[in-house]
Amino acid sequence: MNVQSLVQIFLGLLGLTVIITVHELGHLAAARLFKVDVITFSIGIGKKIITFRGKRTEWAVSLLPLGGYCRLKGEQNFIQAWEEKSDHIPYEKGSLFSAPWWQRIILALAGPAANILFGILLLSLIALIRYPVSYVDSAIVPLSRYDASAELPADAAGLQAGDRITRIGDTPISRYSQIQEQVILSGEKPLSFTIERDGVPFETTITPALNREDGSGYIGVYAWIPCRVEKVAPGSVFSFLSPGDTILSLNGKPVECTMDFYMILEEDARKIDSITTMNGTDKKVHHPHLLIIEGDVFPQFPYKTEMTPAYNPLSALIEGTSQMFLTLERTVQSTALLFKGIKLNSALSGPLRISWMAGQVAVSSFSLGFQAGLNQIIQFLSLLCAALAFVNLLPIPVLDGGQILLYLIDGIRRKSLTPRFIYYYQLVGTGLVLFLALYATGNDLLFFLRS
Repeated sequence: MNVQSLVQIFLGLLGLTVIITVHELGHLAAARLFKVDVITFSIGIGKKIITFRGKRTEWAVSLLPLGGYCRLKGEQNFIQAWEEKSDHIPYEKGSLFSAPWWQRIILALAGPAANILFGILLLSLIALIRYPVSYVDSAIVPLSRYDASAELPADAAGLQAGDRITRIGDTPISRYSQIQEQVILSGEKPLSFTIERDGVPFETTITPALNREDGSGYIGVYAWIPCRVEKVAPGSVFSFLSPGDTILSLNGKPVECTMDFYMILEEDARKIDSITTMNGTDKKVHHPHLLIIEGDVFPQFPYKTEMTPAYNPLSALIEGTSQMFLTLERTVQSTALLFKGIKLNSALSGPLRISWMAGQVAVSSFSLGFQAGLNQIIQFLSLLCAALAFVNLLPIPVLDGGQILLYLIDGIRRKSLTPRFIYYYQLVGTGLVLFLALYATGNDLLFFLRS
């Protein structure tokens, strides 16, 4: 693992710690509301390196930036009661199990709710900032153009190079990224497509295939981008090209779009012996005899740019709320893919890989410009907020959802469950969570070794 990866993991851990700290602050606020004492509130876990003793709470910063915790008074009293073979958890003023069952449910819900509210706040703030967004339109080229052996949904539907996808279901499409957004969570689900070919629209149904490795849906298309040079960076190995040049062929093979260019380049082992270009009526054949290596800067090909919409504070809040609940919906849909036979070792990530991905987003995003980079980071943090809220609401013992189920049973029975039941319930949950954590961490290590 190189230094850059370590930096990315560290930055990602900081972001993950912020999200988990917000979660624990939700529990803290609810505990304060219902007069349940908070013994310790820590940012980070492990050995405490900074502590401050408040009136009723010890505040701490701990060594490992892997989240944090909010330790409530009496939350482990069921263990003592079980060891003493008592049939009830003793009442203790200010302790968790002395609060009514409905207050304990709200206290457990407060963590996920804090994450959702924090995600809404982040997305609302970024909606207030206008910035330019670069994109390519929704014209496509089938992947089978480059791999004749592939049997893909796009081919079954008869899609051709240059076709423009204008609608999927009820969603208007104008950008290639919107095609990806609609397809990626629709593996094995039929979708209605409106296609425009030579200015004539027609409709067809395409069922995206499902990638069993990562759960993503795909139809087998790339973006169709004209192979016209917009800009050549100073010092680029492509300095012999000029803005306005349209690349007609590479190494004697015809080029119609940028994907043709890149595929021919890979097919010819990244060697460039000849490039034919046309600029107006001026046709040229270049013989650069290049070998493209990692780090070489390619010409800039056409893309479009437009400003994000202008929002006032109220409309930004509405937009942020809408985007957060859309993110939650997609999180639930992604989890449902596990029941379609997705490989668990590919789909399940632990804190190391999540942190690495978050750090990668942080490091790479600002190459897009400050505002666009900030948007990318906030989008990823809101995704983490949604994922943490959803996972914690699963009815698994130890997690918030498991505690809610426990307290709900208390309310239905109108009496507390026995310490013995709670002990074994929590023991099973701890074992399950520990197994998943070790499994995910093992997946992370294998991921980094393979990378």
